[in-house]
Amino acid sequence: MNKLDNKGWGLSTMIVYSSIIIFFLLIATYFVIVLYHGLSEDLKQETNQAQIIDKKNQAIYNSYLVKMNTAAETYFLNQSPNQEQAMVTLNVLTEGNYLDSIYDPVDNKLCSGYSHKQTIAEEIVITSYLKCSNYISQDYGA
Repeated sequence: MNKLDNKGWGLSTMIVYSSIIIFFLLIATYFVIVLYHGLSEDLKQETNQAQIIDKKNQAIYNSYLVKMNTAAETYFLNQSPNQEQAMVTLNVLTEGNYLDSIYDPVDNKLCSGYSHKQTIAEEIVITSYLKCSNYISQDYGA
């Protein structure tokens, strides 16, 4: 019968090496969790920042539409006061000095648009539509 030699690992050596491996796995898990939470916080901040910028830009686009309505109202009073329906483009308003050119606040490109006049029950309704590289008003082209 052969005797076993004692040159292999014993139970205590296995427990020490297993403990070291578990310790490094716990540290790695901790850093993965910290990294994940840090990335999710960064993503939340970027999303909130984008929403704030979008709200700011939306307010700018809305102010452009109000300016277009005002300019179109003046234009229609001067050019077509008796027509029930009329339309004027943003180019005509800017060329006629009713309005300054409108540029997209995001990339500073020139916007296009038009205003539409309708007379409904003896009330004049002017609706303006704007198209920029980063914005298109609702019902534009409809």
